[in-house]
Amino acid sequence: MKMNKTKLRHGSFSMALILIVLAAVVLLNLVVGALTDRFSLKADMTAGGIYDITDQTREALQTLSTPVTFHVLMDKSAFETGDTTAQVNEMLLRYKAIAGDMITLNYVDIYKNPAFVNNYDTATSLTQGSIIVESEKRYKALTLSDLYQIRSDYQSGTRYISGFQAEQKLSSAIDFVTKETLPKAYILEGHGEVVSPTFKSTLELANFTVEPLNLSMNDIPEDATILILSNPTSDYTPEEVQKLDDFLYDDFGQMMVFYGPETPETPVLSRYFEEWGVAIEQAYVFDPDRTVGTPVQIAPNFNAEEKMVESLAAASDQILVVPYARQVRQLWEEGGQANMVSKILTTGPNAYTKRFDAADGSITTVEQESGDETGTFDVALLAEYLKYVDNVPNYGRILFVGTPYVMSDSLMQTENYLNSNFITAAATYMSGETDTVVVTPKKMQSEQLILVGTGATVVFWLVVVLLPAAILVLGIWQWLRRKHL
Repeated sequence: MKMNKTKLRHGSFSMALILIVLAAVVLLNLVVGALTDRFSLKADMTAGGIYDITDQTREALQTLSTPVTFHVLMDKSAFETGDTTAQVNEMLLRYKAIAGDMITLNYVDIYKNPAFVNNYDTATSLTQGSIIVESEKRYKALTLSDLYQIRSDYQSGTRYISGFQAEQKLSSAIDFVTKETLPKAYILEGHGEVVSPTFKSTLELANFTVEPLNLSMNDIPEDATILILSNPTSDYTPEEVQKLDDFLYDDFGQMMVFYGPETPETPVLSRYFEEWGVAIEQAYVFDPDRTVGTPVQIAPNFNAEEKMVESLAAASDQILVVPYARQVRQLWEEGGQANMVSKILTTGPNAYTKRFDAADGSITTVEQESGDETGTFDVALLAEYLKYVDNVPNYGRILFVGTPYVMSDSLMQTENYLNSNFITAAATYMSGETDTVVVTPKKMQSEQLILVGTGATVVFWLVVVLLPAAILVLGIWQWLRRKHL
């Protein structure tokens, strides 16, 4: 009987200990869950780190001074567990955890409350899963497809998700709805100029308002932040150039100039550009050490000392692809209209140039010939005019790029290329929008290996020639050895 009582006491003690341990585990789980939701303590175990938030975004969220609401147009439980929405919801929770009370999440089931979307007049079709980012100043709508990179497989005719770009889109939307004023870009037209649709959408993603402008018919508006001159097929008049000069010199305006093979000789514009210390030569630049796929495509080096592209120079696993690059010659470092001319994109030391036919941009061969100029060449320069007003520095700037094809749709939409990032970084730097977040989409597919110049040649000989040859020789040797056994 005494033994039974002892067993009973021991059993009761064990049961009590088990209950205490279980209660402690439940309590610990609740505490950890609360801390995780409040302070974003979740570890990102995904292969591409798709939930990692950049330091730039963290700083923007931590210093947010205007309250922002994310209206999620979907039932909360469905959004939290959906195949594509769960990833977006995780990002929203992380944004909330970093920004604290400055961000509010509001889930709206538009099937039960369809009238909610009537409060918003947007160009984007608001459907289930869309997100409206709103502040007291303005709002911006994002669809689920905006938050993913979607690619097409032309062989199978199918589309697939290749990247997760929620951070770029959400941060850009927050920036858009919290700015006091938005920068405005005008794309010049009237002389055959052309820009790609992706170029325009990239500026809009950086929160620029984009409109066309014909200088032969209109003056430059007072709200202009930056002008875009891309691949004109005829020269500007002295009157139009005077408008440019007034904007750049008197109003400290900004301008991006892209000259391609289609641009003929432009005496009026060229003389004005020379006053800024820059000449765009009628010569293509080739760099055998930095070719990408074909000799007419090169991957120039970023000048890491220039703030405009210093972050891009640090991206060692990505490149900027520049097709049909014209030489952009620096006439001086200081003097003339511009106080300073700085290198932005340069080739390696083994590059060469080839003069092309001004009529059609043609050359007889891409191979280096005895009369070709050799050395290191610039394909993008930044000319700056500086004037102090009340002890505050004010800049007028022109960015010269030796090709418009750097902004081609295919290159700007390729994940491993920095073409879209280059345009965004240049435009935001020149406009003074230093708080604009530039984030490369997180990859959800295997990356394509990019090889340039001699590296591609070495890999070709090793993998395509030497390795198969070695295997063949080894096989023959093994066959002969067994034959004589």
